[in-house]
Amino acid sequence: MPRPLPSDRDPEELRRLYLLEKELADQLRAAPESERASLYGEVYDRYFRALPEDLAPRPSAEQTVLQKRLIAPFLRHDTVFLEIGSGDGSLARSLATEVHEVWTVEASMVIAEGGEVPATNFHHVLPIDADERISRNSVDLAFSCHFLEHLHPADLGPHLEQVLRWLKPGAPYVAITPNRLHGPHDISGYFSDRPEGFHLREYSFFDLAEAFRLAGFSRVEALLGIGSDPVRWPVWPIRLIEAGLDLVGPSFRRRLFDQWMKDQAPLRPLEQVKIVGWKSPVKRAQAS
Repeated sequence: MPRPLPSDRDPEELRRLYLLEKELADQLRAAPESERASLYGEVYDRYFRALPEDLAPRPSAEQTVLQKRLIAPFLRHDTVFLEIGSGDGSLARSLATEVHEVWTVEASMVIAEGGEVPATNFHHVLPIDADERISRNSVDLAFSCHFLEHLHPADLGPHLEQVLRWLKPGAPYVAITPNRLHGPHDISGYFSDRPEGFHLREYSFFDLAEAFRLAGFSRVEALLGIGSDPVRWPVWPIRLIEAGLDLVGPSFRRRLFDQWMKDQAPLRPLEQVKIVGWKSPVKRAQAS
């Protein structure tokens, strides 16, 4: 049962954008691996150019504050910070005066060029250039927010392995993605019970934790709390809750989340999957 259409939007305009997003997303789903790296930027640029001005993505100051509070425990003045899927770079630019160095990776130049003139320690790269520009074992903290769901499912593992190469030993990757149990979260939620737009796959805590472990992260934890200092938790208790929600089916979940907790969106319980994966630290040399 799809979500009700918002009363403040033109239904025909929403359907036009849904069909455009679905068409472009289907191109990504069907594209071979060799073409997807360049295709991401092409389809998103086309989509953003077609958006009405009032629907253009504009990260709010509140979003930036919430993101900074989430990652604050992982930041120091000497941090090399990397954000993947950085949009216009609002978060990364706000950190440029607080950390040693900032890197952003964003496929859409339409969005990336919308920010202010960057600081001298701010570096933006396209995904196809990232491995050349970002050195191995150079990043203290990697971060992505609402990015992983936009990747082709076959690209998630390679992406996590790529981030591992960039991270220093023992460094974390903090990722936020909408929980599939509340989804679909893209525009197709108004027309379908499954993601058909740019959310090529949505994940639960357990789904993402398993992907991190398979990619080689030595430790994976959940981050709980929104608008407050994050609390690190093991994933398995959340897995038990998610397994129960999986059993009741999407119709009951929709009633539970959209009716009983509607006023709390998008900050309903477990609505956002927040994961931190740690690269294995350097092993100490054994004494001879």
